[in-house]
Amino acid sequence: MRLFLTLGAALVHLSLPVHAHEFWVAPLSHEVALGDEIALDLQVGQMFKGRSYPYLSHKFGRYQITDAAGVHDLIGKEGDTPSVVYDATVPGLHVIAYHALPEQLTYDAFQDFVDYVEEEGLNAIVGRHRARSLPEVGFTESYTRNAKALVQVGPASETDADYATGMDFELVALRNPYLAGNTLPVKLLWQGAPVPKAQVALFYRDGVEVERKTYQTNDAGVADIPLTGAGSYLLSAVHMEESAADNGAVWQSTWASLTFAISGSPLE
Repeated sequence: MRLFLTLGAALVHLSLPVHAHEFWVAPLSHEVALGDEIALDLQVGQMFKGRSYPYLSHKFGRYQITDAAGVHDLIGKEGDTPSVVYDATVPGLHVIAYHALPEQLTYDAFQDFVDYVEEEGLNAIVGRHRARSLPEVGFTESYTRNAKALVQVGPASETDADYATGMDFELVALRNPYLAGNTLPVKLLWQGAPVPKAQVALFYRDGVEVERKTYQTNDAGVADIPLTGAGSYLLSAVHMEESAADNGAVWQSTWASLTFAISGSPLE
């Protein structure tokens, strides 16, 4: 059965269209009581609508939680969905981080590549691609996913905080989103340094409908994300550079995502 699940998940992953870029950690509940279970689903898809991706240890380099007690590895069973289920024995904000191992994608149509980089606010990449005299079909991109989720265990507190987990590209919430507020400042980091003038996409789901908006980080690498009401939030950003690895790829992209949710009535 687990072999079937693993092969099925691989086929789902390979059958997704080029534009199905987002990969995120999707807790079944973002706010839980102390002692309850936290179930972590992994999702891959687009427009905050995805399919479950199972626990496959050969696909990631790190899958961890940071809480008030420290940093712990998240251990699941191969092929399981949700990927990990654990007991919430430590109160406060739990920061879940998933660092995937690199994978590759080969482009058969240049317009797919153009649409993708323009959607992610990386417009200069097309010109750089042509300046390097790279082919417009049959070229390969290596990509890596860095996904985070924030889960609140018990009442939220001002002392609860997101962390920079040390992934090479990540989004860090500068305040606890489970405390009342109309905006959430987030910092985008590349190898520990702030990334200025970069696009951060917001996917907001209130019930069934999903809304996508984009924002830009300031000179300090911070973007102020409006919190429009109760619902689920996914933030996503992409970094792309020329591939330095000897793996046949001409581009290396790194993805960062951050998820959280707000329950109750829309914020005032």
